[in-house]
Amino acid sequence: PPIIERRTVENKFIPVNLFAKYIKFSDADNDDLLALYLNAAQEVIESYIGYKLELQEYQDSIIPASAGHSLSLRAAHILELIINDKPAEIIRQNVNIIETKTYTNKGAVLNVTYKAGFTADTIPSIIKLTMLRIASLMASEEGGDIAVTSKSFGNDGSRTFISTRNYAPFLKEVDSYRIL
Repeated sequence: PPIIERRTVENKFIPVNLFAKYIKFSDADNDDLLALYLNAAQEVIESYIGYKLELQEYQDSIIPASAGHSLSLRAAHILELIINDKPAEIIRQNVNIIETKTYTNKGAVLNVTYKAGFTADTIPSIIKLTMLRIASLMASEEGGDIAVTSKSFGNDGSRTFISTRNYAPFLKEVDSYRIL
């Protein structure tokens, strides 16, 4: 049978060469592995914030819990919004909660189409940095277990050990992008 070469998909937000500089790595033969770390870090972030980062179109049927101008959507950074086949102007948004000029009745079924997410040019820097940090922790794995790092302090040789398995401290930086 023919040999099928599979290549890891390049990350949409962070080029492999930037990640290689970040972790001070120069082996070009491992670009696929570095892209894999970036993509895995992106998945960790997406799981935490509750939506895909990449710009895409969504179609939903929504039943508002109350009458008014607010809607809760399943993604954030809404760029275009259509409610019942009519363009709707977004007045304000707080992650996935948007306020529109369109008035909706409680219990009315709304057919909503919207574009949400980021491009490489619009993704917030803190999300990119968090992705780099998590990917670098993944890259520090050895033998299938994430490394434990330590720091020495003072003349007495005391050490503090830091487990890098827990991504929570890094994910806290992107809390403001979590779905509400």
